[in-house]
Amino acid sequence: CPISLTPKKTEQVTTEKQLGIHLASFRKIELARKSWSEIQNKYGDILIGLDYKISSKNIKDKGKYFRLKAGPFIDKQTANETCKLLSQKKAYCKITDFAGEK
Repeated sequence: CPISLTPKKTEQVTTEKQLGIHLASFRKIELARKSWSEIQNKYGDILIGLDYKISSKNIKDKGKYFRLKAGPFIDKQTANETCKLLSQKKAYCKITDFAGEK
């Protein structure tokens, strides 16, 4: 019988299950995208190797906001450590999921 060269399906981790950190919220998605490079410039040594995602959230009585997140993190402890370092530099940081878009 022929040998299959198709790789066995590996379990993919969905971004909903990945951890991220919420860095900032904006009224416009363009501002959230733009701020990623600014935040990287300011805290690049802490955020090295991370990517960003943006998710939207409707906040009661305030309207729609776009959340800028960094990630993905391998575990909660790593995300916590990163938040601690950012907080020491007076930056906002909250652990969240890493769901969203670019």
